[in-house]
This record gives sequence, structure tokens and C-alpha cells, in this order.
Amino acid sequence: YEGKPIEGEGFLKDNFLYLAELFDVKVEYEEMTQDEKELIEIGKAYEKAVEILKKGMINQKVKDYIKKRGWEDIAEEFEFGFCAYEKFIQILEKEFPKPILTKGKLYHPDLFNDRFIIPIRDSWGRAVGFASRIFEDKGKSKYVNSKSHLLFDKSGIVYNLHKACKEQWVYVVEGYADVFTLHKA
Repeated sequence: YEGKPIEGEGFLKDNFLYLAELFDVKVEYEEMTQDEKELIEIGKAYEKAVEILKKGMINQKVKDYIKKRGWEDIAEEFEFGFCAYEKFIQILEKEFPKPILTKGKLYHPDLFNDRFIIPIRDSWGRAVGFASRIFEDKGKSKYVNSKSHLLFDKSGIVYNLHKACKEQWVYVVEGYADVFTLHKA
């Protein structure tokens, strides 16, 4: 209402603390550590990566693959993506420093180059990793996942849990494609 920031560090300093003082609410806080700031930046880099990868969905190879699998109507919901690795990194490096991209393990050509890409979100719905699949089985690893980093450990994430928690029933299946197929059914 007063033009103050509604998100990020500015929200806490300019809005939250202002309102606490206005209503005489005592607030004890500590400044964010450098590690905490880096975690936030890595999270922002992953959200930007999802945005970039979704734009790559105009690629005909991806459209054909999604059509072949019968996933056209869920592509947007599951945020499927595609990219050319070099261009992907160039875009990210314009917005984020290399140490953030390195700590977030976003320098990963095997994961991103010429593959069908699936964002992985944590139980709160924050983008924290990716899985990618080759289009045709040709001796390469079928799936490649993000490497573990400060926000992501594959063994600690249940794919699609952030959506499943809103449902009355939860079905547990093995793979990403199984989630998509079951969701359609």
C-alpha cells in the first residue's frame, strides 16, 4: 500500500520491521549469513533456469517427444524443458555470478544438453534440481539428475510431493514418467 517491497530482504527490512514497530511488536533478528544469502541466490538461479528451459519447449524434437508420450496437456503443469547448454549458461551468467552457479551445480552439460528436462521441486514447491532424459535410447544413460548441492539431494526428495500434499490420496510410483502417466489417468 505504501510502495514498500513485498518480497526479499527489502520486505523484511522495510515492511516487516516497520509494521512491528508501528504495532509495538518486539522482534529479535539476526542478519543473514553469507551462506544463507548464497542459498537464496542458488534458489533464484534454479527458478530462472526453469524459466529458460520452459522457453526451449518450442523445439520440434521436444514437441514430437511429448506428443509421442501423450503428455501435451500436462507439459505446462510439469514445466517440461529443453535447452542448448551454451546458450542456457550464457543467460544464467548474465544474472548470477559464477560461484553461485558452481555451488548450485548448474554447470552440468551432461544434464542439460539436447535432453528432455524435468524440473524437480522440493516439498515447498521451490525448484532445486533437474532430471533429464535422452530422446532415444542410444547407449547413453537414459536419465541424468542434478548433482547434489546445498539445496538438493536426490535421495531426500520425493518428486511431485509439493502437489501431492494437497490431495486426499497419494500414490507412490518409481519414476518421473510414471508420475506423468498416472497424473493423466
